[in-house]
Formats: sequence, C-alpha cells, structure tokens
Amino acid sequence: MTTEIRKDPRKQFTPRFWPWILAAVMLAVYGATLERWVSLLNMDYVAKVSGWTWQPEVYNPLLYLLTYPLRWLPAAQIPVALNLLAAVCGVLTLALLARTVAILPQDRTEAQRLRETSDFSFLTTRTNWLPPLLAVLVCGLQLTFWENATVFTGETVDLLVFAFTIWSLVEYRLDEREWRLLLAVFLYAADMTQNVGAIGFLPFLLGAIIWTRGLSFFNSNFLTRLTLCGLAGLSLYLLLPTLGLLSGKLTADLWWPALKFYLALEWRPLKLFFLVTDYRHDLGLISLTTLLPVVMLAFRWGAGFGDRSRLGTELTGLMVHLVYALMLMVCVWVAFDPPFSPRHLRNDFQTSSYLSFYYLAALSVGYYSGYFLLVFKVIFLKNDFRRPSAWKPWLQPAATAAIVALTILAPAGLVYKNLSIVRSVNSGLLQKYAETAAACLPRTGGVLLSDNETGGVDTPRRLFLVQAALVRAGREKEYVPVDTFALTTPQYHRYLHKQYADRWPLLVSATNNSSLPPRGLLGLMNLLSKTNAIYYLHPSYGYYFETFYLEPHGLVYHLKPLPADNLLPRLPDASLVAENDAFWAQTEAAAFDPIIRAVTPAGISEDYSTLAQQIMARLHVQPEPNYNAQLAGMYYSRALDFWGVELQRAGRLTNAASYFKAAELVYPQNLVAGINLDFNQKLQAREPVALDLAKTSPDQLGQYTSWNELVTANGPLDDPSFCYAEGWYYFQDGLFNESLASFSRVRELIPDYLPVLLSVGELYLIDHHPQLALAALREPLDHPARFSLNDDNSTELNILAATAYLQQTNLAAGVALIEKEIAHHPDNSDLLNNAAQVFLAQGLYTNALHAIKLKLALNPNDPGSLDNLGYAYMQMKDYPQAIASLTSVLRLQPTNNDALFNRAIALLSADQLDAARSDYQQLQKAFPKSFQVAYGLGEIAWHQHATNDAIANYHLYLANAPTNTAEARLIGQRLAGLQGKSP
Repeated sequence: MTTEIRKDPRKQFTPRFWPWILAAVMLAVYGATLERWVSLLNMDYVAKVSGWTWQPEVYNPLLYLLTYPLRWLPAAQIPVALNLLAAVCGVLTLALLARTVAILPQDRTEAQRLRETSDFSFLTTRTNWLPPLLAVLVCGLQLTFWENATVFTGETVDLLVFAFTIWSLVEYRLDEREWRLLLAVFLYAADMTQNVGAIGFLPFLLGAIIWTRGLSFFNSNFLTRLTLCGLAGLSLYLLLPTLGLLSGKLTADLWWPALKFYLALEWRPLKLFFLVTDYRHDLGLISLTTLLPVVMLAFRWGAGFGDRSRLGTELTGLMVHLVYALMLMVCVWVAFDPPFSPRHLRNDFQTSSYLSFYYLAALSVGYYSGYFLLVFKVIFLKNDFRRPSAWKPWLQPAATAAIVALTILAPAGLVYKNLSIVRSVNSGLLQKYAETAAACLPRTGGVLLSDNETGGVDTPRRLFLVQAALVRAGREKEYVPVDTFALTTPQYHRYLHKQYADRWPLLVSATNNSSLPPRGLLGLMNLLSKTNAIYYLHPSYGYYFETFYLEPHGLVYHLKPLPADNLLPRLPDASLVAENDAFWAQTEAAAFDPIIRAVTPAGISEDYSTLAQQIMARLHVQPEPNYNAQLAGMYYSRALDFWGVELQRAGRLTNAASYFKAAELVYPQNLVAGINLDFNQKLQAREPVALDLAKTSPDQLGQYTSWNELVTANGPLDDPSFCYAEGWYYFQDGLFNESLASFSRVRELIPDYLPVLLSVGELYLIDHHPQLALAALREPLDHPARFSLNDDNSTELNILAATAYLQQTNLAAGVALIEKEIAHHPDNSDLLNNAAQVFLAQGLYTNALHAIKLKLALNPNDPGSLDNLGYAYMQMKDYPQAIASLTSVLRLQPTNNDALFNRAIALLSADQLDAARSDYQQLQKAFPKSFQVAYGLGEIAWHQHATNDAIANYHLYLANAPTNTAEARLIGQRLAGLQGKSP
C-alpha cells in the first residue's frame, strides 16, 4: 500500500505569491499617478497632521494613531507622505483581495464539488491566477478606489480593515485559528469609531462569524473573548477626547459633550436609514449589485435541489450559470460607475465613498470568474449515469477565453475611462493656484485673512492651500494665517497667540469661552493694521470693510483704510492697473489652459465617433467632473471678476470685458461674470442705463439660494440693478459704508435717480459727513423740477438736508426746512416723529415739543410720543409736566423700564423723594447691579438722612460704576463722611 503525498494547496503560487506580485504592480500604477501635493480631497488631513487646525481632535482615532508618526516630518513633506500612505493601504487591500479570491471555497454547487477535489476546495486549476488578477484590476482601477489610493482621504485605511476582516474569516475556514477572529473583531470595532459603514456592516460580520463557527460560536469562553476584543476596539471612542482633556484643548466640562456629539455624529446615518426613504432606497439599490452577489456565493446548493434526473440537473445547472453570469457582469459593470453605482447614488447624508461596496463587487467578480473557469471542466466519473454531452468539451476553452477576454477588456476599459481623469485631478492645478497666490504676497510678511466658503464647508480651504504653498517655499513664518469665521471664538485667539505669540495679541482671558461680537473684531483689525500689512486671499465683504477696502495685487488683496474724504474705495491708478494686467497675462498663459480643458470636458460625443465611446455610451457611463479644476477655476474666476469690476468702474471697459470673459472660461458657472459682461457690452454700446429690479429676484440667482452665496462664489456685481439691491442688502445688515459704495456706483451710472441720491445722503449723515450729504442732495435741492419734486413729495429730501444743516450747526437753515415741512404736512406722523427725534438730538427742546404735540394730537395715546414729551420736559426742567407724561406712558406700558427710570429721575429732581424711592426700588428688583439705580436710591437716602441705606447704595454704586469719574469721586467722599457718622 502506497501513500500519495499531496502538496498543500495553500503553498501554491497563486494564493501565496501572486497577491504580492499584483500589489507591487498596482503600487507602481499608483506611484505613477500619485498626487504629489495638496488637493481638495486630502487638505483636511494635511492641515490636521501639519498642526494648522485649532479645534481639538475628537474624530477618527484610528487615523490619528496611524498618521501620528507623520507629524514628526517637516511640514513640506507631509502631503506626499500622506498620499503614499493612502497608496500603501490601497495595495495592501488589493493584496488581501487577491489572497481572499484565491482561497474562496469553490464548492457551492454540485458541479464545483465534482470538479474541485483539492483540500480546502479552492481553485487549483492552471488558470486559477486569472480570478485574483481580474478582481484586483477591477477594484484597483475603479475610479473611486484609484482616487482614494492616490490622495489620502482616510478611506483606504477603513477599507483595509474591512478587507482584513473578510480575509480573516476566509483564512479561519482553512486553519481554524481563533486569534484570527479575535483580531479581526478588535480592528473592526476600532474602525467603527470612525467609519459609519462599518457600523452598517456589523450584522453581516456577526452573521458570518456564526455561519463559520456554527454551534461553537455560542461557547461562553469564546463569546467572552470576542466581546472583550470588541469593547477594546470601541474604547478608541474615548481616546481623542481624553487626549484633548490632557493637553488642555478640552476642559473637563466639555469632555462629555464632545464625546456625546461625536457618538451622535457617528450614528446619525444609521438613524437616517430608518427615517429617510431616499436613503434606504439608494442603499438598497447599491446593495443589490454589490452585497447580494456576496450573499449568493455564501450558500451551498444541492444537486438539482432534490431533482436527481438528468434533465433536472441540466436545468438547475443552466439556471445557476445564468444567474452567476449575470452577477459577474453586473459586478464588472458597477466598476464603470453607471447611474446605479455607489459613486452616483452616494447620499448627501453620507460623506463616505462607499469603497466597501466596490470591494465586495470585486470580490464577487473574482469568485464568479473562478466559477466559470471550473464548472465547464470535462470530467468522467465511474458508475455515474450522468455523461457529459458531446458539446461540453468546447465549453471549457470557450469559458476560459471569455474570462481572459474579460480580464483584458474590463481593465482596459477602466484605464481608458479613468486614467485621464486621475491624471487630470492629480495634475497640480490647486498647487499652481496656491503657489501663484503665495508669490503675490510680499516678503515683508503680515497677517493673511480668509473666509470659509459656501455650501456648508467648515474648512478654510483656500487658506490651507496658500499656507501649504508658503510652507513649501520656506516662507511659513512670514504670515499669520487667520480664518476670519473662527475669530469669534476665544479658543481660536488663544491658539493664534500660542502659535504667533510675538505677532498676535491675546485680547481674551484664559477662561473666556463666550463668542465674541463680530463688530468688536473691527477694533482688532484696526489695531493689527497699525503694525502689520493685512492681506485678504479673496474679495470679501462684512464688518471689516466698514473701515477698510481691498486693493488687488494679483490673487491677494491689501486691506487699506477707506479714504476719509469720501469713504469710498479708491479706484486703481495707472501703476496698479499695469501691475495687475501684467500678472493676469502671465497667469493666463501659465495656468488657464488645463483648467479650461478640465471644466469643459468633451465628454461622449453625440455621434459616438469611436468604438470606445459607443461602448461607454452603452454602459451609461457619464463624464466625471474634475473637482480640483473646478475649485481652482472658481478661485481664479472670482479674482478675475473682481479685477474686471475695478477696471469697469475706472472706465476701462474693453479691458474689463476681457476679464469677465476669462472668468467665465475658467469657471463656466460664474453667473456674476455673465451679468457683468452683459452690462459691460451695454456700456460700450452707450445704451441707456436703467434699473430693472425684477432680475435681482431670488429666482434669478440660478443654483444660488441667496445673494451671499452668489457673490461669495463668483465675485462682486457691477450692474446697477444688482448694485441697488446690494446696497439695500448691506443697509439692512448695518454695513453702512459698504451700502454707500453700492449706492454711489448706482449714482454714478444713473445720476438723476432720486432714491439713490437720498440713500447716499442719508448714509453720509449716518457717518456724520454733512458736507458730503449736501453734495449728494445738491442737484434735487437746486433743481427740484428735474426730479419732479414739489411741496407734496419733497419731505424726505428736506428732512435729510435739514439734518445735514443741523450737523453743520447751521441751526437756522435746518430748523427752517423742518418747520416748513411740518407746516405743509401737519398730519404726517412719520414726519413729526422724525422731526421730534432730530430736534431732541440737537437739544432744540422747544421745537421738539411743537412736533411732539402735533403728533399727540393725531394719536393722544402714542407711548413713544408721550415718552419723548416727558424727556423734553425733563431737559427743560419742567418736572411736573415730565412726571405727568411719563406716568401716562407707564399706564399704557407698565413694563417700560426706560420711562420708569426717567420718571424716577424727574421725581427725585422735583423733591418727591418717597415716590422717587418707590420707582427706584422697583427698578432695583429688575436690575440689582445697576449703578444708576443705586445712585438714585443713595441720593434719596442721603437727603432723608437714612445713613445705612445711603451707605449700602453708595457701596453698590462704587462696585459697578466706572471709576475715575467726577461722580464716583463725589460718592466716595460722601461715603467716607457717612461712614464716619455711622455707629
């Protein structure tokens, strides 16, 4: 008797060496197409690893541990190091995929079991190298995988854990080593702390472990070890909040809220699965073409499902062949990203690229291709009535040829479809933009400002890009990069001071965590501008531009004080025009062509001129956008539009038109550039300029939901209709100087438009520039007929002019105009109210009383007029009349604390001390720390010789009142005298 020595199939070439060869090949592919710098996909992680983010890290603990060693690298090397890490994780995933496909059990059907009799039942035919090859190429050349393997997003790390888990389950089938399952569960649980997809696949993992172990799964010792491993992995949830607490970035009271928010964010998609129908629909459709084929290959089928006849066996085999062939083709089709693929069905609620679904589809491709290489193998069994038909010998070479053809054509199609996209996306378009912007910054240094962008983006992407370019050029110490949206956060101020202690003042206390008022930051900018040059990375608007304006220098903007003579941004002079024109000519030649080609793709032509295009059309493959090119194009376009507006306002219409056209070329979605170009053509044609406010309505803004989004993405508008609407937008937001600039532009374009002249005059009066206001109002004042003005409709004009005269202390002229209007319109409530306010502000109380009484004649119970009447009488020291008026106010408005306070003062001044004390005590209940109320009560007690009450209220006054005032010194002296008399 002889013993046959059989070689262990696990040591054969395909399962042992082939995966590493494929991984090496794919590493070369990814190395050749690797993003060498920062892109839209990886900038968040580049910023975190480089230490440019100020918020404490509480998300993605596994990625934090994996990338932590990279933080020791020089900042200039971090982007490429992260991208190489993505490539390594990608090829390791593909190696695991190839190994998994090679050792998948090919014993699911009777036909497979008859033909594959080796130990462990995985494919051992001479062509067993084809399925791993096909699976790796289909997965590795798929666009989403390729992108994530050449730019670090963290998703290849998650996918590597997912692939490792599946590989561990398949390997456990071969050697039943329990540690494989325990390690897989630990890593999978750790990945759950940052990957919501892992949470979704958790039931399938548990089901697979139970399926693999059978009843031994329920062994108490095994379950205990499995649970402990899972809990150990989930403990990473605590890692980053705890590190934040230990480092001082998180306070003890914020540790639990941060962890709670993190957990809620992680589990939110699972919640949405049960609440949002579209979410379930999309995931279900994705699962049909990726998850279902894997579930199908898990089942072992009997021969003929109980029917042992030849016909039953043949029909069952044919049905299985057809189903498996359909599964194979659909899974390959998914890699080409048809409309039902994960790439196109990715829901807005989910930020993941769904790489795990593509991995499952590739796994199925490997298995089903191996199935067809095996099942048509001709075999003869002794004493078996089932003889192969005469045509079956032809099926094996035909099936092999079909799989070989698929292995050639599918990767070739993926390369044809995706290679140009990946190379275009990773071609350094953003790098070119960032380096160009950095080169525009003077070497003298300063402060660099940038806002966040629209679309719910929290990352200051443009700032990170230019910061990375400065690091790459060795200029990182020249500028303090500032995210303006974060400036309202005290923690951000402390971060900037820590990073740039000698250049960023610390104006917040160590314990202050309350949001800072945005307007208060204007004082900070004024302070910084005295010792630093301040630059913006893009056109902007807001509180800063109530004091400053932007002077363009290529892609950066010098923040300069508004001129005091007219509060309007200065137009570019000849030298500035020459500088910027030269810059844009050079930049257009160096950077625009690849962006224009990328944002205006040829796509698939309608006549399908090539065979490849016809095939892609049949597969319903659509052109893929280049988001890096779109972002770079948007950045350039916004700057081009701004410079075009500057030239147009300076009267250089032909040059301005060329910039508007260039803005549309690099970013075809720039709606603002199109509006400005249309108006430019009207100006060049000398067409009449008129307002058309209908085109400024929200439904005319295209994809943008607000004016804010429109100009933030595209740049400023220079059409008078939009400038007029923009002026009111600024005015309603309290941005008066920016409103003035917009209205002044309309005034320049349409000099005789009275509403704009009135608005300009009013805005100059708000800023206390009466001479400029009168200059704006001069034409309608001197030529009222030209503006169709008469005694009935000139009220607003005359009130504004009167206010200007009063601000100039020309009281006679101002009062005369107001009294004239009152005489013409004694029943105009708004006129009377405005006149009363103007007179009160100027201290003209007798005139104010006249206007107020006329107003009360129209409405005797108007609380505002009664309040003004009481105030006027108080200023005239007619306290009885003041008390009567303020009492009427309080009868109508019992909770009007201002009127109550004024009445208390009037009562005190009229020596009605008991009544005054009653009012002050009522106020003190509402405002226990008010030093004004304490002063009044102290005065009453002092006059009534109530020493203890006087002392108590004077102490309260000094504890809350401003120091070093004459009143405070008087109270201090009086308090000293009282305490000397106190027992």
